[in-house]
Amino acid sequence: MADKYTIVNKNFGRIVFELGNNNQGEFARIIGTTQQTVNNAIHGSDFKKSLVSGIKKAFPKLDLNWLFTGKGQMMIEDIPSNLQENSVIYLTKCKKCLEEQILEHNEKMDLVIKKLDIIVNKLHTVNNKPKN
Repeated sequence: MADKYTIVNKNFGRIVFELGNNNQGEFARIIGTTQQTVNNAIHGSDFKKSLVSGIKKAFPKLDLNWLFTGKGQMMIEDIPSNLQENSVIYLTKCKKCLEEQILEHNEKMDLVIKKLDIIVNKLHTVNNKPKN
């Protein structure tokens, strides 16, 4: 069985140890599978595709590339706080710009409505004049 043991099995074992408190039954419950499936995956059996979807759903920050290749970190890093702050600033500016454009558009629409009112009133006046 040693020849079947791959980087995936090793990394999966590490996930169960670190994210499942080394409790296969509890980890299986979290990812929606059986303890036997988790045990088999750790000890060199074929790694089932259903495990991947359960793992990703339960642990969205887990890097699947790391799971299958061992490259990188187990968990995907959060966006650095300065990048988050810059995003907030940028989105706030976008919101303000859109609000200004909406106000400008509303002002233009108000002018169009006023002009239409004038035209309609003139048409009413013309239509209400007595014929000679």
